Amino acid sequence: MAQSGIPIIDINSADEATIGKQLVDAAEEHGFIYIRNLGHDIPVEQIDEAFALSKKLFGAPIEEKIACSIQTNNRGWGGLGSETLDPTSQKVGDMKEVFNIGLFKDGKLQQPLPPTIIPDQARLEAFRDVCTAMCSKLLRLIGNGLGVRALPPTTTFPSAYTHHPRPGW
Repeated sequence: MAQSGIPIIDINSADEATIGKQLVDAAEEHGFIYIRNLGHDIPVEQIDEAFALSKKLFGAPIEEKIACSIQTNNRGWGGLGSETLDPTSQKVGDMKEVFNIGLFKDGKLQQPLPPTIIPDQARLEAFRDVCTAMCSKLLRLIGNGLGVRALPPTTTFPSAYTHHPRPGW
């Protein structure tokens, strides 16, 4: 149990129906879920590598990052104060930098990247893929906990927007 009282759920500890029920119960009771990753879904080495890539990206020269500023597709870099997540109560923007990453096509990101991290695209894509797989797993588990019938697997979230279920689903 986390210090907040929210149960910590190991999403690999039991059958999917049990885990799904635990996730839904935690969400209903606390409004949050807290999962434990013991390296089964996202290896610790990949998490460490993602932090190192983040440090490299945000440590890039400002000129490189500005050249990749967020556009209308919400992809790219945003500097300190460029986003305000709570505009009703905030007078100034959030004190953070962001870099929103979209989809990869043929191993290439479909948006500008700072030259500093262009050589790391394969590592970025690999981390995005394991995160997408974990998110898909969590959605499936929560669906099980809610008693929602499973849909055929999709490879990425955006493909779900164009997914046409097979007859009988």
